[in-house]
Amino acid sequence: MAYAMFRCCVTANHLPEYDDSADALLAHFGIEAADVPGFGCCGYPLKNLDIMSSLAASARNLSLAERAGRTILTTCACCYGTLRHSARLLEDRALLAKVNEILAAEGLCYRGGADVRHLFHVLDEELGIERIEREAGGAHAFRDVAVQYGCKLLRPSLSVGELSPRSRSFFEELVSAAGSSPAPWGMEKECCGSAISTTDIELSDTIGQTKMAAAKRCGADGIVAACPFCMLQLREASRTADGVPVLSVSQLLCLALGIETKVDSLMQNAGAV
Repeated sequence: MAYAMFRCCVTANHLPEYDDSADALLAHFGIEAADVPGFGCCGYPLKNLDIMSSLAASARNLSLAERAGRTILTTCACCYGTLRHSARLLEDRALLAKVNEILAAEGLCYRGGADVRHLFHVLDEELGIERIEREAGGAHAFRDVAVQYGCKLLRPSLSVGELSPRSRSFFEELVSAAGSSPAPWGMEKECCGSAISTTDIELSDTIGQTKMAAAKRCGADGIVAACPFCMLQLREASRTADGVPVLSVSQLLCLALGIETKVDSLMQNAGAV
């Protein structure tokens, strides 16, 4: 399958190691994901301010992938959920027509033919757990990890329902294949608090610190996130609450697979000791 790499705004500005490790992981397995010129924000930050602007931002990216004949591949749960939900809403032809009026200013038109995959789905569909487990053998410090899915990887079911049943256990299977044990912390599918950071920073911080405390209580060596928003939020909680390191799933896999060009910087950026 031909993929278009959709990079989250957060990773580009704050977490370059998130993209670097994902690129290295895909290259290791020979999965080609091209950067499509013109990709912009998925629309997630706009959704509570102006839904039409949010939909137009999503549709713009969907139209570019559609024109390139590629399936969008993203490592961000928020981008994934936002783009899929927008694509579902734009099945309404009247709404699609209104959004296309906005896109026309750039000479773009979305016809409803784009598809979106998170890195999880690509690893599952292209490789499978067994291959990852066979190839993983690198020593790393993360023997027990708390997994953090990210709200939009599994919800709303209206948009991701056809993918979510398998997704609901894949993260745990993936970290097990990487030589780690999923820690029983019970908060893997709960919000990290990042979504309300601009409206209630105190509550947002409390949620992040509560999750960090839970990860420490269950004996986790680290938290592994499938969403850069979660990663940033929980790293901040780690700094303020003397918590455990936080890293992305692609970072953990690179460590387990022994991708040497990334290991040193991964360990440093993850905060591992």
